[in-house]
Amino acid sequence: MLALRAAAKAGVQTVVLDRPNPIGGAAQQIEGRAQSPGYCSFVGWEPVPVRHAMTVGEVLARFASRDGLSLGPGGALRILGVEGWERGRLASALDRPFVMTSPNMPTLETALVYPGGCLIEGTNLSEGRGTTRPFELVGAPFLDGVALSRALAREALPGFVARPVTFQPTFHKHAREMCGGVQIHVTDEASFRPYATYLALVAHAARLAPAQFAFRTERYEFVDDTPAFDLLTGSARARLAIVDGAPLADWLFDVARPEPGWAEVVDEAAELARRAAV
Repeated sequence: MLALRAAAKAGVQTVVLDRPNPIGGAAQQIEGRAQSPGYCSFVGWEPVPVRHAMTVGEVLARFASRDGLSLGPGGALRILGVEGWERGRLASALDRPFVMTSPNMPTLETALVYPGGCLIEGTNLSEGRGTTRPFELVGAPFLDGVALSRALAREALPGFVARPVTFQPTFHKHAREMCGGVQIHVTDEASFRPYATYLALVAHAARLAPAQFAFRTERYEFVDDTPAFDLLTGSARARLAIVDGAPLADWLFDVARPEPGWAEVVDEAAELARRAAV
């Protein structure tokens, strides 16, 4: 969005070669509340759910339209759109390989867990950076992986198994230290809810190791005065609930559930992206 605005200001058209969302674009796959006022940042520049179910082109078309930028071949934004994509289909159903988007996004499995796995960055737990399974592996030297695995199993959240593991990151958090934790194995792509799953994981890690677990307080993505976890979740609600030891039933599903109307927003964004291609 920043690049689009800068290009439009300079009188340069932005052309987007759109592609399917690798983790799906169906309304039932949307997770997370949009950022509350004051919680947008470089990790969430515009208020959208963490798992928003839109393509890159659709996200840009929505906010370009809101900002009054013209769409289409002669406009500020032109999109060469996706054809033939069934929105419920993930990258595993497409006849093409998954291309890693960064060194820490090597596989489709990484992408599937990432809407929740990214939350670990706001804590002192290792999110598996420095291993070959980033964001699938989560742990710390002070965690009991078996206890964490059992706690998550009792929640009966769908579509995954949390396998107890030990691992040793080669760099980043807890580098060269033996960590206890879990590996999240997705067993059903359609029902798996990464955002709710990792919120539950963080809550149980905090409960199992209250003296050692901590939320990150140092500067994060150019922001000094807001905890990283709050920037990633879009408000202070989840963090405060975890700090207070509130039962998951009191807050988890409300935090993980998008506000009403986001399915219609996705439909509108898809239509705007089509207009931007005309």
